[in-house]
Amino acid sequence: MKEADFNNLRRIKIKERDSKVNIKEFGRPFEGDMGQFLSSLPSILSAKDLKEFIEQIIERKKSGGKLLLNSGAHPVKLGLNPIMIDLMTAGIIDGLSINSAFAIHDFEIAFFGRTSEDVAKYLRNGLFGMAEETGKKMNEFILKGYNEKTGLGESFGKEFTKGKYAEYSVLASAYKFGIPVFVHPCIGTDIINQHPEASGAAIGETGMRDFKRLVWFIGKMEKGVVLHMGSAVVVPEVFLKAVNLARNLYGDIDLISGVIDMNLQYRELENVVSRPVKKGYFFVCREEILFPLIASILKVRLK
Repeated sequence: MKEADFNNLRRIKIKERDSKVNIKEFGRPFEGDMGQFLSSLPSILSAKDLKEFIEQIIERKKSGGKLLLNSGAHPVKLGLNPIMIDLMTAGIIDGLSINSAFAIHDFEIAFFGRTSEDVAKYLRNGLFGMAEETGKKMNEFILKGYNEKTGLGESFGKEFTKGKYAEYSVLASAYKFGIPVFVHPCIGTDIINQHPEASGAAIGETGMRDFKRLVWFIGKMEKGVVLHMGSAVVVPEVFLKAVNLARNLYGDIDLISGVIDMNLQYRELENVVSRPVKKGYFFVCREEILFPLIASILKVRLK
């Protein structure tokens, strides 16, 4: 059977591509007095859950517990990079488990200061996901990680520090602070798979390294907290398997979790909130509203 020859693909320059997200629109860490905000909320339904979840994060962090941020690409496209970076700077986020889409958008932010194309517009002429720089560079970084026997998160973070707008990059900041990032790729779902530079062997091997590193990280999370947002399928599935393997290798793990999503999603509910943890919370809310709010409270209370 014949195969499509990706070397004949048409590509475009990212500066010629319309982008829906620009760093000028990003959020900023809040510096006001949020210490007393929680006490003003009613102790009813979701407000009660939010108060309880935040208090448990604070208690666990103060006793040496680690916080793992699970995330898909939406938080990057929602302008939340500065908030995530601020929590890393404050020592509140200890690790990140993300899908490839997060890394792709973070790359475009790091190097070009903008991301998120109009899928419908470019799909009409076969140019969706065909930004040449993104395809070439991301696959080059994957190949470097493959050859240097590192994971995707480490390889991406190291290379993203070279971007013109690296201060806005979550992965570059994580690399700078020594915070591990675990990237979970899927063949055929990511736009960089469409480019001739893509290597299935390199993607698979570096992704497997990150999965094994995530299992080890979770296995060492004493009284850990998982905050999840922006991924309804890939990251919840990876998390469930990683927890299972961590318990197989290292014994029982005391975890609590919280999910922020605008809709109630099956895999997030079952694989993050219900099945693998001691206690889980699901907050049906927009990430661009609730995550900065939680971040502001944590930053004040964990000084």
